[in-house]
Order: sequence, then C-alpha cells, then structure tokens
Amino acid sequence: MTPFWLSFTDGTHGTCEGRTLDGAITHAEDLTGKVVVVGKKLPYPAVPVIFQESTTPAFCHSPNRCAGRSSCPMDYACND
Repeated sequence: MTPFWLSFTDGTHGTCEGRTLDGAITHAEDLTGKVVVVGKKLPYPAVPVIFQESTTPAFCHSPNRCAGRSSCPMDYACND
C-alpha cells in the first residue's frame, strides 16, 4: 500500500493508503464524506491518518514538502 497526501475542498489534509491514487481518493471520500481536490504520493505516512493498512509509522513531518516525492528530502535525520 502506498501513502498519499490528500487535500480536501474544505482546506484539510490527510494521509490515506491505497494501491493507486484513485483508490486512496475513493476510500478517503467514503470515510470522511469530504471531496478530495488533489492527492500526491508520500514517501512515508503523515499525520493526520485517514486510513492506513501498513505498519509503517506516520513519521513524515513535512507532508506538504514531501508530497509527490519518492523519498524523503532530508539528508540524514529529521532534524537536518
């Protein structure tokens, strides 16, 4: 499952895992009752989590910066 950072029409955001972006959007809309405006792949899940099937911790602390990337942009540690 891939984590996706989703933005909703009301300005809120969240992570939803799915096999595809379309699948994650559909699942998130069903769970929240909100409409997704845009979604992008995340290297790791981030808080808030809408749906997560994997056991990967939600430790991405900059999801707006990381959205659309395949790996974390930090050099070595999250405090860089």
